[in-house]
Amino acid sequence: HGTTEELSVAILKRNSTMKKMLSTYGREVVRRKSSVARKPALEDEIRGDSVASAMINSIQRRLLKNQLVPELVDKITAFVQRFPSGTAFAVRSSGTYEDMASASFAGQYSTFLNQRCAQDVVASVIKCWASMWQEHVLEYRRNLALRKDDESSSSGDLSKLAMPAMSVLIMRQIDSQVAGVMFTRNPATGDVDQIMIESVWGQGEGLVSAELVPDRYVFSRVSKQQLSAEISSSKTHMYELAKDKTGTCKVVVPEKRMISEPTLDEDRLAQLLEAGTRLHEFHGSPQDVEWAFDESGKLWVLQTRAITAAGAPPCDEQTRLPPFVPPGPGVWNCDTTHFAKPMSKSGQCYAGTNGPLGPGGAFGKSAARAGVGIAGMDMRIVNGFAYTQVVPVMDAEELRGRSEIAKTFWSEKVYLKELKEFDDEWKPARIKEHEEIYALIKEHERVAETLETSTTTDKTLLELSEIAFAHIQKSYQDHHTYTVQAVMVVGDCMAQVIEWTGCSVLDAVELFDLASPASRGILHVEDPVVAEALAAIRANPRAVDALNDLDDEFFDGAELASDTLKFLKQSADDRLRAAMDKLIARFGYRLVHGYDVCGEVNVEVPELMLRGLLDGLNNDGSAERELQEKVERDIGAMRERVP
Repeated sequence: HGTTEELSVAILKRNSTMKKMLSTYGREVVRRKSSVARKPALEDEIRGDSVASAMINSIQRRLLKNQLVPELVDKITAFVQRFPSGTAFAVRSSGTYEDMASASFAGQYSTFLNQRCAQDVVASVIKCWASMWQEHVLEYRRNLALRKDDESSSSGDLSKLAMPAMSVLIMRQIDSQVAGVMFTRNPATGDVDQIMIESVWGQGEGLVSAELVPDRYVFSRVSKQQLSAEISSSKTHMYELAKDKTGTCKVVVPEKRMISEPTLDEDRLAQLLEAGTRLHEFHGSPQDVEWAFDESGKLWVLQTRAITAAGAPPCDEQTRLPPFVPPGPGVWNCDTTHFAKPMSKSGQCYAGTNGPLGPGGAFGKSAARAGVGIAGMDMRIVNGFAYTQVVPVMDAEELRGRSEIAKTFWSEKVYLKELKEFDDEWKPARIKEHEEIYALIKEHERVAETLETSTTTDKTLLELSEIAFAHIQKSYQDHHTYTVQAVMVVGDCMAQVIEWTGCSVLDAVELFDLASPASRGILHVEDPVVAEALAAIRANPRAVDALNDLDDEFFDGAELASDTLKFLKQSADDRLRAAMDKLIARFGYRLVHGYDVCGEVNVEVPELMLRGLLDGLNNDGSAERELQEKVERDIGAMRERVP
């Protein structure tokens, strides 16, 4: 680990005897080389000189002749000796400019493969550092500085860039059967919901250098559906690890079938898609992944980095917004019902990548049970907004089978059985799971308050986060388990009413007022948890006063609302405290609007919860009775219009 300044200055200091032998011209070269190391701006100044190339080459030669400090050599040797004799290693750079937002130095520095002994590894480390002084690297830096300058001043001032630094990675070399790269955002279109995979036989060196034509696959990251596959028919050569020397060698593929045969089968593609999705979710941004399958079929992720300059469409210079990239061919619906505003990164990970809507997900399975000819919904994220498109069932035999299922679904009213399962079995089980996780979080908070050190609590918090992560993913799937059954029955009823009466869609929707808890507001008195909370408040005069003293202005003040909710939660009244805890466990962590997991929940908008409690406290049932009477009148009027 070191900078070019540290390395070149150290070399010049250690080779003092050589300085005495230099001519006046030679001393000037050394002086200017030292200055370049300290002030990168001089690099551009000397580039036009006839001695520029000689100076750069001289710095490289001096670096290559230098020796690493004994302590570092000992550590590298000890590391290499931990592995069986003959183990090969890859020595590669990890520079500070390799993953910039506006440019990437990836591939500019040198990599050394198949290094088989400690001596070779040590030498390769020095070569890696020396590669920072290759002419094409310095030229790239100069051009980068030009781009960073104002258009009115094209000086290419390298002092505007921080001095680069480089760590060197020593990794066990994978003797790969197939290798390649994977982009979790399509670099050709900028589509963040498409994964592109490129693969070649053997080592990935020929792919990275663009010497070999790879196979190319494009998948939907949401549904994992293959969108395209370009299988090269000219895979005549491959790179493999050299047997009797370091590095790799280019050879003819050993079997003729490999020339046109796909390099990846379905199983390996599925492994890559899973790995790419997990890396994308973990880092919260599109990734450029290098990977390899060894002879045993094991997948190795060699490197992942954020997709930077090479794969990012340019932003609009005035608005700084990324350009709109169509989600894909065909008709797409911008889903503002569930996601009214751009989704958070976590929301995109949970809703957009775990595939509850995609074929094989819960929504598709729900459709199959109802005999609907929909395999699922494809969801793609563009600039944070969710776009969906129906994925139809294409197989004729499967469509005929679903037609028979649909007949039974309606004639035998299978939906009633399924919705009864939802009410009696499925929903209580999901609520129990949620309450168990809530109890774990509460226990963590209690333990954390009693400990002086955070070591134990941090570990516990990580474990809780993993549990919550899995629970949220499962919840998105669970949400769609009965979607089709619930939506189709209500939709069919509305369609029949509209056909019979000629009423508007809005009139038909109003017939369902009070038909479900959701239509009764955030808190409804018929729920036993809400009813107990209201009873506990009524039995506590201070709690009643705290709510009744609030006026409409109060609900504009989140801080005051938070204090009042805290008072109710921490009341000395055991009954009130227990009732509020159950109320918050049931309703407090529901999203206020939409389906973005990072959206505000009820406890984060306490004024809404307090408004619900206050309405319930002052509710004598008259409003519900009036609305119920209106609905009954409307239904009666509708019935009179039925032929």
